[in-house]
Amino acid sequence: MKRSLITKTRYSADLRQKIAAGESSHIAKQRIVDNRPHAIAQRELKKIINDSFRVVSQRKTAAMMQGGLQNRLQKTLPRSSIKTVAQLMTIHSTGSEANPSYDFTVLKNDLNKGTNTTKETREYVNSWKAIPGTVNYAYEIYDVSQADKKVDQDSGSTANPNPMKIGQNWDAGHSLGRQNGGLGDDKGWVFPQNPQFNRGNSYMGQKTYQDWRYCENVFHDSVYQYGKGRWKVWLT
Repeated sequence: MKRSLITKTRYSADLRQKIAAGESSHIAKQRIVDNRPHAIAQRELKKIINDSFRVVSQRKTAAMMQGGLQNRLQKTLPRSSIKTVAQLMTIHSTGSEANPSYDFTVLKNDLNKGTNTTKETREYVNSWKAIPGTVNYAYEIYDVSQADKKVDQDSGSTANPNPMKIGQNWDAGHSLGRQNGGLGDDKGWVFPQNPQFNRGNSYMGQKTYQDWRYCENVFHDSVYQYGKGRWKVWLT
């Protein structure tokens, strides 16, 4: 049976009311797609615009600008803020100029990730009013394959003679050796150290390698072998 124009109009009006009212009939739930010729033409035009060269170019430009901003932010970060993850997790310094002492936990992944000293840190240690006369150290080695069982330990002290040779400045001594992950470009990690002892040369004709550098190297090799160590330094 064909519906009359009035019936069709009333049916359409009823359908719109049901949809507007949010009724849950299967008719109201159906997605209404406008397939009138002019609506189809509008959708095609919108798709063409979205895919146009101008829109694609704008997207690429925005992505490049965002990437450039990230690169600039990374370049402006200070060196001390981009330590390796292992250093951030396992190395902790408690040094202070008033009562200098340092305590580090070092894992195998920290080794050989230290940094050299800088002009700023060298000037810093040469500004200390009180120079420590003795460098004391102690270390422990742990075997990570045996639930951190302690396998070795040692302690000792070395002189920090003052005055030095004429014309010399204090070295920015690493409280934790550079080969062990120590940061020479961070003021909190360095102290004024006699160059002849810091570099393992000789002082007044006496060899100094065994006093300091040798101990740092033994610690390095032991951590490399067993996986973990604790290095402590205090200045008196």
